[in-house]
Amino acid sequence: MQNWIQRFMILIWILFFGGSVFLLASSIERTDSRYSFSEGESREEVIEESVQDNNSMGEEINYKNWTTSEFFSFCGYLQEGDTYTVSAGCILQGKLPHLEMKEVVDLLWEEIIGFDEVYMPFVEEHVYDGAVPLFDQPFDSLLNGSTDSNKKLLEYARWNQDISFSKKELARALLTTYRFYVSDKTLSELGPCTRNNYKLAMDTMDGYLFRSGESFNANHELRKIKSYCTGRGENNFLFYGGVCGMTAQLFRISLLTPGIEITKRHPHSEWFVQYYGENIGGDDAAIYEMSKQFEINNASTYDIYFRVKWDGDQSFLVAISPTTNQRVQIKKTPISERSIKLERIVSEHSINSTSSFFFQQDNLWSLMKKEEETNIVRHDVFDSRYYKKNHEYR
Repeated sequence: MQNWIQRFMILIWILFFGGSVFLLASSIERTDSRYSFSEGESREEVIEESVQDNNSMGEEINYKNWTTSEFFSFCGYLQEGDTYTVSAGCILQGKLPHLEMKEVVDLLWEEIIGFDEVYMPFVEEHVYDGAVPLFDQPFDSLLNGSTDSNKKLLEYARWNQDISFSKKELARALLTTYRFYVSDKTLSELGPCTRNNYKLAMDTMDGYLFRSGESFNANHELRKIKSYCTGRGENNFLFYGGVCGMTAQLFRISLLTPGIEITKRHPHSEWFVQYYGENIGGDDAAIYEMSKQFEINNASTYDIYFRVKWDGDQSFLVAISPTTNQRVQIKKTPISERSIKLERIVSEHSINSTSSFFFQQDNLWSLMKKEEETNIVRHDVFDSRYYKKNHEYR
């Protein structure tokens, strides 16, 4: 009888201890259920539970998820207003929340103070790989991809900790996945009428989202403007002096941007006007009524976003696109004092490197990066011939 009672007490103790361990394990597992799920549990169940848990607390949560990764079975994030929460391990893999390119650029546009490279009209040969925007404040965040930040993230990941950051921090991190193609212009030598018309034309490009497969015809767009300064000429033109300053800038960044195809372009064949520069560059684009048109096509698989930035009397026309493995070489060959041949060579390169966003920058490990030119995808030739130079300001 005594042995039977002892066996019964041992059984009760085992059941009690095992149940406690099970409940504790379940509690620990559920602590992070909003960001990951365990084996045998569906993603939909975790998402539903997460939303229910947060709704019961009166929080408005925007929950989204990602695909399976090699380190974690699931990466996701929580958004509360402009604050995001992501696991450190997912950040190390570059599994960041998605923002549209337009939203990223617009969030940071006023904080950009310049660019490390612009189109160089008087350089005979140069390779353009896209410019990097410059800021007056350093990017002090765990998302900046530096060695120190990655080490901290690695330590947090070991303890399965989450990191919170603002939408602007996220935008700064995502900005490195885009390329900026820039053409600048100084307005100090323009007359009042020309300056007015030039600014009106530039306004049509600021904030313009150039969709994949679309065409942009400058003549069609500029004829819509109704407030041109007509000067002393006739008042029945579609547009007036000064708009060619914008089309020349648009031509130049179209030369630089790999995904843009230039389908219609004319030089100022009668004269080379001084406000394009002191010397013949061959990279102007004239438009006149509908007889001389400037037109470009987005031949890429991605959208291209245009913005305009002003710095006193200097303007910057900027095309922004996702980073690609293509680059552009510009070659200029003078033919005579007033004629030049301009070549645009777009080449595609294969890049052997890690796919992680963070490890492409200041790495924790030493990674070999190898680039090989694979083929030339486009070779355009533009000839410009001028009868004379016009040294009068227009």
